[in-house]
Amino acid sequence: MSGAREPTLRDLDGCGCCEGTGLDAPAAVWNRPGLSAISYRIGDQAGFKAALLAGLSRADLPALRPLTTRDDRDAAILLLDAWAAVADVLTFHQERIANEAYLRTATERRSLTWLGRLTGYEPAPGLAASTHLAFTLEDAVGTPDQLRLEAGLKVQSMPGPGELPQTFETVEAIDARPEWNAMRPVLWQPHPDPSAALKTYTVKGADPSLRPGDTLLVVAGTAAADRAVRRIRAVQVDARAGTTRLDVAEDPPDPPPLLRLVLARAPFVLQASRLTTASVTANVLSGSWRQADLSAFARVQRWSVRPLIRTLTVLAARRDVPAGKGLFRFRKRAAVFGHNAPLWDKLPATQRKGEAYTTSTGVTAYSAPPYPSSWDAATANRLSDDTGGNEVHLDGTHPEIVAGGWVVLESPTAQRAYGVEDNAEVTRTGFTLSAKVSRLRLNTRDGLDGFTRRETTVHAESQALELAPLPVTEVVAGETLVLDAPYLGLAAGRPVAISGRREDLEGVDDAEVVILSEVLFQEGRTELRFETALRNRYIRDSVRVNGNIARATHGETKLEVLGGGDATQPFQRFTLRQGPLTYVPARIAAGAEAALEVRIGGVLWRQAESLFGLGAQDRVYTLRREEDGRTTIGFGDGISGARLPTGADNVTARLRQGIGAAGLVGEDRLTLLATRPLGVRGVTNPVAAMDAAEPEGADSIRASAPLRVLTLGRVVSVQDYEDFARAFTGISKALASWSWTGRERAIVLTVAGEEGRPVESTGPVATNLLAALREAGDPLVPVMLHSFTPVFFRLAAKLKLDADLAPEPLLAAVEASLRQAFGFSRRAFGQGVTASELMAVVHGVPGVLAMDLDALFRSDQPETLEQALPAALPRAGQTTPAPAELLTIDPRPIAFGVLP
Repeated sequence: MSGAREPTLRDLDGCGCCEGTGLDAPAAVWNRPGLSAISYRIGDQAGFKAALLAGLSRADLPALRPLTTRDDRDAAILLLDAWAAVADVLTFHQERIANEAYLRTATERRSLTWLGRLTGYEPAPGLAASTHLAFTLEDAVGTPDQLRLEAGLKVQSMPGPGELPQTFETVEAIDARPEWNAMRPVLWQPHPDPSAALKTYTVKGADPSLRPGDTLLVVAGTAAADRAVRRIRAVQVDARAGTTRLDVAEDPPDPPPLLRLVLARAPFVLQASRLTTASVTANVLSGSWRQADLSAFARVQRWSVRPLIRTLTVLAARRDVPAGKGLFRFRKRAAVFGHNAPLWDKLPATQRKGEAYTTSTGVTAYSAPPYPSSWDAATANRLSDDTGGNEVHLDGTHPEIVAGGWVVLESPTAQRAYGVEDNAEVTRTGFTLSAKVSRLRLNTRDGLDGFTRRETTVHAESQALELAPLPVTEVVAGETLVLDAPYLGLAAGRPVAISGRREDLEGVDDAEVVILSEVLFQEGRTELRFETALRNRYIRDSVRVNGNIARATHGETKLEVLGGGDATQPFQRFTLRQGPLTYVPARIAAGAEAALEVRIGGVLWRQAESLFGLGAQDRVYTLRREEDGRTTIGFGDGISGARLPTGADNVTARLRQGIGAAGLVGEDRLTLLATRPLGVRGVTNPVAAMDAAEPEGADSIRASAPLRVLTLGRVVSVQDYEDFARAFTGISKALASWSWTGRERAIVLTVAGEEGRPVESTGPVATNLLAALREAGDPLVPVMLHSFTPVFFRLAAKLKLDADLAPEPLLAAVEASLRQAFGFSRRAFGQGVTASELMAVVHGVPGVLAMDLDALFRSDQPETLEQALPAALPRAGQTTPAPAELLTIDPRPIAFGVLP
């Protein structure tokens, strides 16, 4: 379009006067790198028209010299005007086409998809939500001991207002048992053996007759040193539990934590024996068992499961106090015979010293006094002036004191317990007294000389107190849980649901699903060990454990006849009429696989990523998700992949329908069994569904398409771990960094789910991602995967607005711009926020004239005006590094003021 001259005259026109009014067209095109949109137009309608008009005066077009008019009403000028408009339209579309040719600038999903396919990348089709279903079985008499629940059981959700019911199906078959419906943790443990070191005792029975001040005898052995006398200081009667707590110290301790004995592994005896109490005690309760070993042992012995469990439960609950030990109370207090005798020196002299008389020889003599010796210091085992033995005479008769019982002699300076060998009713005279009394013969006379007759109290009529189990009050937390009974059949790798009341949230019930790493059995109880620690802390008596757990994913199974194969046609293609096709988590690089079975004439064909490199006999097919959401199934040509055999309607598909965020139902919403197997009472999902993802959007395709080329299916560098994770279905953001665990270097991988949802460490996305990383990288490099830590910031500001605009819509536009700029999709892990960045976003809204920022602070910090807010990254050197933070704007409304 630019003017040109005759070649022979080119050098004669130095001033350019002969060029007329020519313009440079097309315009130069230049774009700096990194733009989200490129400029590719070489002009617009006005420029094109000016260039055309200038061309009318070009020296090399003498035929146009007579056309001297430039009036827009002239037909020639009108024609040039029309062509300028055509050129404007063409260059506009040329610019749009040029933008669609680059991954960074393309806006159409189809363009992004085709560009991605150049590198072998297919947009992620989405991911079905996953959860665990807890089944409750009938436990009435006559129900089977075990029930097989096959995969494919359909359960529907109870929809809320404005929602549609969602269908989930189990993806694994499980063996379920009625006793696994609601297993309970240990709530009671055996009382420690009687000991003088204990400060409190709990006995069976709600006995109101036990009162403070009563005497207790603690017998911890056969020796005298093993017996201790204690005085009750406080009594607590628990009528509900049927126990009485006896405190013998001022500040008794709380119930002890659950005590666990470390028993040796029981030998695996192969010879069969009958199921008896003796055989169970000798072979099972004598040691510790792995649950799998005990189940195998029961099968070898041909023991039925339910009788074995009942026997173990009864034997574990029965705990006899060892012989020679016990705790005793005394129902009676008695005095020793003679305790109320008059004082000896107050007796008449004749009774103490005798009367004088004259003998036949005239000698003065004295008669023998009846009480020549003082009894005021006599010990409890002496009658008058005898030397004392092992007998004690009580004041009065007490036939209720029987041989074999205990008595305690108590004085102001001593306490001692004695065994009663005999109780005889006799008449005794002494100390000026005469009465019928009980004579107790004790098992020893040791120490009796230390008890005086007047100051000794005899605690008698002993009664043995049966020690009650102690409550276990510690919270349920950590990586282990001991159940209250034997539960055979549980195995490592099986999920169980833990539900109960949170300790840290009053009145709030919660639940979680954990995977068993090991199951042990000892002392008639089952100990569960988990792969990961419990997320919450639960009040023990509220906890229930359901072992009838099956994994389930969103989607409903459908059957479809795709059509007939034709052996004369290469690369036959069929489109699924039902959709959207369900994709479930998988341990592959893509992170998801189609829930689809394709059979040709009843023969199962396999899905392949592509037909490249496959042989003529390989029965495979490929999947491609079209832009309208439909799924196309393609087959080979007999060279790359087998051709379809000819047949009428011989191409069939078994597929599942349902995907995306619609499957994110809350906990306890999946309660409707579409088909109720015999023996199943009910079902629910103890935890909310998770890890769903919508089909990949344009922005995500733009970011993910290059990742396959970056990793090439291998994970070597730290950046590879991050890129691999970002390309994994169900992961929206990822950050990889090195850290030191205390023993070795490890990869710390922080991830976030779709739309900022957390990624559960025990969920299918996390477990499959770790498995895929081990397969694609070095399995010896430890990888610590964490879900990100969401943190928020708040601001307060005053805005000066255009007076000609309504303030409410303008303030709403400002808030929307801030939430878009500082929302999840726009922010990176560890990316901080600055005041200048925030003000630039606000000033970018048309109608905002000025801004006065009053406050900028993290939501977990006091309100201040900061110029920059940080977001933490994993710190190297920490044994358990914290995940990266993602700093986004607080979801609460923003406080805006208006400047005058």
